[in-house]
Amino acid sequence: MKPRLNSGMNAEHHVWRKPGTIPMVKHGGDSIMLWGCFSAAGTGSLVRIEGKMNGAK
Repeated sequence: MKPRLNSGMNAEHHVWRKPGTIPMVKHGGDSIMLWGCFSAAGTGSLVRIEGKMNGAK
C-alpha cells in the first residue's frame, strides 16, 4: 500500500440520510492554498499561495 497525504478536501465521506432528504453544504466553500516543507533538520516557512499554483510559482 502506498502512503498518502490527505488534506481532507478530497476525502471520501459516506453519510446515511433518510430517503427524500436534501444534502446541504454548511460551509462557505472558501479555501486557501499553503506551501511549506519539513525534513529531519526541521521545518521551513509556511507560505500562502495567492491564485493557482503552476510551474511559474
